[in-house]
Amino acid sequence: MSTSNTGGSGGNSGGRSGGVNSGDGKAVVIGYIDPGRTLPQQLPAALAAISAATTIIIDMRHQPLPGTGKTAALLAAHIAVEESAATQSILPILQPTTLGGDLQPSLLRHTNVVRPHRATTSDASPTVTKVFILVNEYTPEHSVLYLLAARPHAQLVGTTSSGGNGNVTNVCVPGGLVVSFSSLGIARANGHHVQRHGLRPHVMVTPTIAGLRRGVDEVLERAVQMAQSSTAATAAAAAAAASAAAAAASGGGGGDGGGGDVGSPSLKTSVADAATANGVDASGGLLPAT
Repeated sequence: MSTSNTGGSGGNSGGRSGGVNSGDGKAVVIGYIDPGRTLPQQLPAALAAISAATTIIIDMRHQPLPGTGKTAALLAAHIAVEESAATQSILPILQPTTLGGDLQPSLLRHTNVVRPHRATTSDASPTVTKVFILVNEYTPEHSVLYLLAARPHAQLVGTTSSGGNGNVTNVCVPGGLVVSFSSLGIARANGHHVQRHGLRPHVMVTPTIAGLRRGVDEVLERAVQMAQSSTAATAAAAAAAASAAAAAASGGGGGDGGGGDVGSPSLKTSVADAATANGVDASGGLLPAT
């Protein structure tokens, strides 16, 4: 069973992770899941493993392994807040303009929708407030669009995707040549094309040679840092609001605006792989604070 590198160095799992304390002193937990290594039947266990997480990091930096192609769409349904359009499938067809008339090229468009699905009470969606999606040139863009439909405010971290999506059709022509072309286009729900454009990350993080030499997953590490900083800011705001409310309740008495302690995170190796089935590692688990 493999372990997931969460950035950093040292530790048995090949990485490190961290979190911050919330204003009430409770540990904030970050969940990690890799849909491309998780079979659909493994998803319930993976979701149960991250059910306590308030932030999840979804790793979409490689093409799905055999049998895992539908996992991202299923994950999107589990974390979706409400029903929303995800993508448009664009299929080029030939159809007659009139009954018995000549065939003319046309485009058939179909809108794909993400619908919330709550299989069990342990699904992650009720507690998750932040979602980060890791992307690069190998990212399956169709799957990411489903995840973005489920969580529109999710942030993409990494490098721009390749802009190549849709089904590929191979045609043999005389001379023993094989011609390949996209027979199905995938666009955003609003019709904007992803093909030839790709998905641009909100935060650009390019892996470096120095990071590879150190064994650091710089993209994942940056996502963890963003999760920590956003949680710290939220906790600080909540602490300030609580302090102000307490001051107002006591008749406007003075105070230094104290509140919950938001200290620097303590880091530890804490990546837990999900169960292995059919020879495919379901990489995912909690990245808890200490």
